Amino acid sequence: MAQRERLIAEVVRILTADDPGGRGADAALELLMEQTDAAEVAFFTLDRSGRSVSVASYASSQLAGESWIRNSGPALVGLVRDRSTALVLGPAGESPLPGRLAGMGAETLALTPVIARRGADAATERPGAQGQRSLVGVLAAVSRTGAGWDEAMADIFARVAFALAHRVEATELQALQRQRIQELAGLAEVARTMQSSADAERLQAGFAQALATLVPYQHVYITQLDEAGALASVSVFG
Repeated sequence: MAQRERLIAEVVRILTADDPGGRGADAALELLMEQTDAAEVAFFTLDRSGRSVSVASYASSQLAGESWIRNSGPALVGLVRDRSTALVLGPAGESPLPGRLAGMGAETLALTPVIARRGADAATERPGAQGQRSLVGVLAAVSRTGAGWDEAMADIFARVAFALAHRVEATELQALQRQRIQELAGLAEVARTMQSSADAERLQAGFAQALATLVPYQHVYITQLDEAGALASVSVFG
């Protein structure tokens, strides 16, 4: 029990101490793999659309070039897409292990959903409110024959998945803050440009340049009307 708590505390410390762009998650999964005798541990993440799956972090004790789950992210995520609790396949799980993995020497496959609030949802949530959470990733672990699986292992992975959820929320909130700062800077630039020149051509060119910091575009068209409301000219930028 004490050893389990120390492991979880160290994994959480690594995850929370690391900056979002660092490799703390890899180090945390490496420690988790070593202390649970897993052959591989992977953290698969989904984009905001929920369609694209990528490997965010990965640790392996396999021989060089050997991998059982690294390239199976979409299929593994699909198995728990509609679940909020872990799915365990193998002798101690809900269903038998797939034949392909069993034939390679695997015994247990554990898939733990990572459920969190997305950046914009977390940013607008009122204090004390229970915001909308969704599947943002899956913590997957596969063990070799003889490694075993029990409730203590399930608890470890569930709590690490919870810590990963907090990491995802923090990372997305920071990205959202950077985006908003950039947008405010772009709006300020647009306002400054609009006030800086009375020359129509320079004003339009400056506006188009400032607009590009807010909305990436290939071309922007600015039309001018004469006093009668008829089209007088069209300027193209980009």
